[in-house]
Amino acid sequence: MNISLTLSIFLLSIHVSVTSSSPTAKAFAEGADEAGGSKQNLGGGDAIRRTSLLDPSVAPRRELSGKVIIKRKTPARLKKEGNTDKEIKEIRERGKSQIAKSKVVYESVVNGGDDDFQVVEVPGGKGNEGKFIEALMKNPEPYEFVEPDYVEYPDAIDPNDPLRGNQWHHGVMQSREAWSINTGSESVTVAICDTGIDTEHPDLKGNRLEGYNAVSGLWENNGGAITAVHPHGTMCAGCPAAMGNNNVGIAGVGWNFKHRPGRVSDTTDGNSNSSILADCARKMCEKEDVKVVSVSYSGPETLSRRSAATYCKSQGALMVNSAGNDDRDLTQYGQADNDDLIVVGATTSSDFKSSFSAYGTYVDVWAPGISVYSTTRGGGYTYVSGTSFSCPLTAGVIALIWSANPELTPDQVEAILKEGTDGSFGTNPSPYGRINSLKSLQLLGPVTSSPTKSPVRPTPSPTKAP
Repeated sequence: MNISLTLSIFLLSIHVSVTSSSPTAKAFAEGADEAGGSKQNLGGGDAIRRTSLLDPSVAPRRELSGKVIIKRKTPARLKKEGNTDKEIKEIRERGKSQIAKSKVVYESVVNGGDDDFQVVEVPGGKGNEGKFIEALMKNPEPYEFVEPDYVEYPDAIDPNDPLRGNQWHHGVMQSREAWSINTGSESVTVAICDTGIDTEHPDLKGNRLEGYNAVSGLWENNGGAITAVHPHGTMCAGCPAAMGNNNVGIAGVGWNFKHRPGRVSDTTDGNSNSSILADCARKMCEKEDVKVVSVSYSGPETLSRRSAATYCKSQGALMVNSAGNDDRDLTQYGQADNDDLIVVGATTSSDFKSSFSAYGTYVDVWAPGISVYSTTRGGGYTYVSGTSFSCPLTAGVIALIWSANPELTPDQVEAILKEGTDGSFGTNPSPYGRINSLKSLQLLGPVTSSPTKSPVRPTPSPTKAP
């Protein structure tokens, strides 16, 4: 399942060959979405409108930032390629010396310093990324990948009609039936890399653990700010981790999961960068309690995101990412089972692909993404739509599987998640469908369930995000 060297080289060539006639190269050269990102008329029965957090009239775009992510090969990878210890040191130093020629503006270091990446400013600024990468890759041996550090946007969509239903997604996911088997373990943590969290929300406060600010690189106990700069992060956190059976508000996919907020933005629009998102995931999955990291931002095809997912798997965790809200065919980026990132598309209450969701063979699984009722900033609740919320719902099912059997490996949990899905969706569909909590738990075989009452969830008046 790991990214092959061939795939890495192929994808690197896409970024370098900015004069190519491919849609990806054209979009890269123009600083637009890699697939064009044209505005779409969603219409239909979903009764929603596409929005970005910058402009509610258009879909989220990814933009060039004038910076590039450079990831050197780890000593373990160089060893696997047949290099001696002396050669490994020389190759790593050569890569480091090249990086040092540019201004380093961000760095992520894990695994005792053996696994790191740097973000450097591109001479000449935005629009010159292609030339810079091409020059650097004249000597490609030290590098696992080099790619633009895109400005990424949360994959959120606001509904037109906030009164369509109340947690309908638990019905299609068969959550209530699954809860008769397992309601979620407090020893399993879901990490949410997003815009921070409402630290006083009554449905989230009791199960929250220390958070991390990936912008400053500081954990909460060391001064890292994790309070919500935008409601998106609080909305995402409620999908898997809202406390159940507590006579307050709603229930997440599991009643008892712990959750860690990772704040990836310090601005009120919630925008982040590929590098910061990757660092958040890498730092979160090093925590022993974290079993799944959820990232609801654009850019699931980037090498930095895939590399972070591979690192998470090496730490005994899984990483999920929203597919995007641009109705884009992601097939060009590969097959669902050929990398370690779990990409999630969105479905409707009628179990069809949502009109806005990205699709294709690169999408691993699907989850409800229309009018999902969740928590929001200010202690409230609201209806939200987008692959942003399909993603943490999937993280919740992963956490539920691990709650039922903590001895499973990441590959085993991923296989159970996928085998337990229903149907298939979109053009060029992957072999897997919409997540189902009950079916996934049933694949684990007989288990002893503890007697638990069904959650009591008073229905508050929905509140719109500020």
